[in-house]
Amino acid sequence: MRPMEEAKAVYLRRKSTRCFEEDLCAHLEHGYVYSGPDLFVMARPVLLRMDGAGKPNLADVAGLGNLGIDQEREANCWFVWLAAGRLLGGGLERLIPYPLEFVAWHRRRGKLNVYALASMRRRTHGNN
Repeated sequence: MRPMEEAKAVYLRRKSTRCFEEDLCAHLEHGYVYSGPDLFVMARPVLLRMDGAGKPNLADVAGLGNLGIDQEREANCWFVWLAAGRLLGGGLERLIPYPLEFVAWHRRRGKLNVYALASMRRRTHGNN
């Protein structure tokens, strides 16, 4: 199964109330989409704010909110909405169009994973 087909299957498997095609269109218009033989990614720049305890505000990435921001001036985080395929070995990191401070994504149970982009690059490429 191609990565895009795997990504679409996520919506069916989870019985999502969202529509893959609508989310794809939203990311084509307001974010970035990559579809290749080994990887599929929908991501967008967002403004990720931290609360007083330093935890990310989940409302910043919930649904398709945050689409109306000035991406070049306000965004500080690449939010990966959906990815499928070969993510290890820098696959995802090599697709980032321009650097922002953070990269974030949800993983299965809804926990938001947030990493500093510089830290993610060091892990992928060593201390170069």
